[in-house]
Amino acid sequence: MKNKISFLLFIILIQSCNQNNYPVGVFPEEAMNLSVVNSVLDDINSDIPTINHEIKLVFSSNRQGSQPNHFNLVESNLLFYWDKSEGFMTVDKGNTLFDTELRDWVRRTETSFNEKGPYSFVESENNRVLLFSRDNAEGIYSIYAEPEKANSNPNARTNQKFQIFEESATEMYPSFYGKNFLKGADITSQGKPEKLLFSSDKDGGFDIYELDIPSNVSVMNYLFDSKPKSPTKISINSSANDHMPFVYGDMLVFCIG
Repeated sequence: MKNKISFLLFIILIQSCNQNNYPVGVFPEEAMNLSVVNSVLDDINSDIPTINHEIKLVFSSNRQGSQPNHFNLVESNLLFYWDKSEGFMTVDKGNTLFDTELRDWVRRTETSFNEKGPYSFVESENNRVLLFSRDNAEGIYSIYAEPEKANSNPNARTNQKFQIFEESATEMYPSFYGKNFLKGADITSQGKPEKLLFSSDKDGGFDIYELDIPSNVSVMNYLFDSKPKSPTKISINSSANDHMPFVYGDMLVFCIG
């Protein structure tokens, strides 16, 4: 089945010095097809680093390359416009020609294996990381990290993976959450994650696990530390495959299949 990226419900507040019939912009109540970036192939697992008028979108797609059904990460800019006189929203594709930093960042994740499930995380002002899942020759996925400014940081863990369980278990779709953590917020206001959520088939089918992150350590240093960790299954897992968790504020979204 053809998969397409749809945008979840957010609210954009747009102020104006003019008198308008619709001064406050809203996204439609129904999910809308982002046709300006979707292709005839499969476009899935999207991430947005920040929420604004212009959004830098990163997602998984099998549109590129010569290998059939091979997934890589793809980048695109989206521009959202709110018509204050008529009250409707339009979406256009921004120009990525000069956005070389985003393009180079995403392209460094590309290999002959599959890359899925991007998730951007700002650990500090000078440390923005793109987490993603990559499989191996046996089809087992692990979570990798690619820093935005790898060339300027000699200690950057470029294209390196961290393992929570043993090597034989798939680990995918990382997402952070915490009481004061807000994905996509500015570094000064986003807060620090308290837990990592991810999917794993450690016990056969896919379940969602959570891992406590100590408050007194760097998030990425803790995840890359080889010391044993103790993740637990979240309480709302079902008897089916529970997969692809994502948290925004206090809202958790995931797939059941």
